Amino acid sequence: MPSFLTIALALATAYLSTFIYSFLRNLLAARKSGFPLLLIPWDQNHLLWMVLCVPLRPHLQKWLPKPLWDRLALSIYGFEFHEGTRPFEQYLHGQKSYMHVGMGKSEFWTSDPEIAFEVLRRPRDFQQHPIADLFIARFGHNVLTTNGDRWARQRRIIAGVINERVSKAVFAESVAQTEGLVAAVFKAASGTRESVETMGMFDMMKKVAIHVLSGATMGSTVPFNESNEDELEPGFRLTYNESVKTVINAFAGPIILPKWFMKSYPSFLPGRQMMQSLGYAMDDFPAHMKSMLAQERQRTAASKLGQARSNIMSQLLQASEASGAGEGLSQEEMLGNLF
Repeated sequence: MPSFLTIALALATAYLSTFIYSFLRNLLAARKSGFPLLLIPWDQNHLLWMVLCVPLRPHLQKWLPKPLWDRLALSIYGFEFHEGTRPFEQYLHGQKSYMHVGMGKSEFWTSDPEIAFEVLRRPRDFQQHPIADLFIARFGHNVLTTNGDRWARQRRIIAGVINERVSKAVFAESVAQTEGLVAAVFKAASGTRESVETMGMFDMMKKVAIHVLSGATMGSTVPFNESNEDELEPGFRLTYNESVKTVINAFAGPIILPKWFMKSYPSFLPGRQMMQSLGYAMDDFPAHMKSMLAQERQRTAASKLGQARSNIMSQLLQASEASGAGEGLSQEEMLGNLF
């Protein structure tokens, strides 16, 4: 009778062989494309890696040998913002496109504007990857996660909403928030009125971004130097602004985790408070949006002219309702596109 160790080794071997098989299958398929290949024998789509790769990035960069890190970095979510054109220059000798061959899904990367234009011109031939749902469709499907006729219907509505009126509202909100940021920096500084130094600019810019998104998208304007949070409404654990901040801060990784895991995250592990807040935000954020949508519908109905305001939510509601039966956005699609 085989021992426990033998069984464990057999199971481990069988599990690891699936990765080797995937890598070889991807390699054979990628060769048929005719594009240069960049081999990275790692499963960039593994759930555990997707959750941990972003927070582990600075540690892996510090611990791993440079040749190993240079390749592994290209399997980390959002690597293009950190690495730029390095993979094209380092591995492809200036060529503009390559196939990423790993143990997960094969990926095609390009910096060629002509190829990028052709891809965007043919949305029915180049479908959205299902993995996008994990990050972008947590609160509903939207124009970035759908394909075919559903995508065309949503894009038609969204394209009509992003107009000069909305752009003007975004610009005005950005100016107001930036003026608040400058005033806050100079008020807290002890230097001259001509120049100051601050170590909190990154957090301040994040605050500006969140406030601009809230004001221009949902019509929930919050002054930059506002010290008091919104009053907590009955039935909620977080205010609207708190839930927005929590969701955005977790967008790079933890947001893909199931809500039951967030809420039952062990208290003895690091990050307990963040995971608990995220679990609350995953419930409260869509609930806040539904409440604000209902209020906006009532405001528009009560208006004599039924005129929409300049924020994206109001414009989106008006455009959706004007699309006719079966052509507008569902509640789920409305929430997804606002997110």
